[in-house]
Amino acid sequence: MEVHNSVIEAEVLLKNYGVVLLKGILDTAQLSLVTRSATQCFSYIEQIIHEQGIEQVSDYLPFYYFFNIRVTSVSLFALDDDQVTHAFEKISHQMLSIVVNSLAYQVLAKIMDSSLLFNLSQSWVTR
Repeated sequence: MEVHNSVIEAEVLLKNYGVVLLKGILDTAQLSLVTRSATQCFSYIEQIIHEQGIEQVSDYLPFYYFFNIRVTSVSLFALDDDQVTHAFEKISHQMLSIVVNSLAYQVLAKIMDSSLLFNLSQSWVTR
């Protein structure tokens, strides 16, 4: 599959084939900060599991983590507690900025007539 990194090329392929490959469109430096925060968050959760047991882990986490035992995931908002830098207000806002400023978002917004919504409350981080 060919890689396309222009809005027009990607839009045509997506409309014609229903799929397009967009490589290298996210800022890896910004994503590395998110990864470090996620690693710290999941390390904290592992510590609770080790000390309290898997069944009690949710009792020791804030409600907005929405920790899911079965898939080891948390809400994106959980990363705001484990922010490893103060370069951004919150990790969740940083992720929103990364996505909204990406080629993928531009392509989808163009195809969907700018009615695209990025719902942070439905954004999950999986181990």
